[in-house]
Amino acid sequence: MNDEILVSPIEDTEFHIVDEHTASWYVGKITMMRQEIEMVKSQAARRIASIESNIKGMEFRFGKELEQWASMESAKRGKKTLRLVDGTVRIVGRPLNPKAKVSDLTKVPFKDEFEVVAYDIDGIERHATSMIKLVANKETGELVPTLNVPGFTVIPATTVVTIVNEKADKTKDGGE
Repeated sequence: MNDEILVSPIEDTEFHIVDEHTASWYVGKITMMRQEIEMVKSQAARRIASIESNIKGMEFRFGKELEQWASMESAKRGKKTLRLVDGTVRIVGRPLNPKAKVSDLTKVPFKDEFEVVAYDIDGIERHATSMIKLVANKETGELVPTLNVPGFTVIPATTVVTIVNEKADKTKDGGE
């Protein structure tokens, strides 16, 4: 056999596995390619883990700020989905709908209205929740739930802001 067949026999249309040497070349090439696949998968897994770590760091650093901004912007626009230049943010939950929780039933002034056999705690809490007012914080402008009824604690609603669509290529749609 000549050296050209051993260097790149697959390009030669006359190459065939005819002996141990050509069979070994073929098996060696396949083995090497499979090892390369595993190496690339390993490198990709490490790179993906690094990127995911960066995402978690960004979410830790800026997640609450995005939630606050998106909640206020959602209230202004009257929409739960905010379309931005680089993607879409969706508000999940009700950011401006806090709930009242009974903290001391003995202090609730209207508890007797909800007594049948036992107190209807859910009914009492729903009634008190309807009395919550959102008051703007004078320093930050943020809306703060306020309830001036004894025996209750206000539980702010949980807000989850998710990025539901990211634009990967800014050159599309006329961006930079």
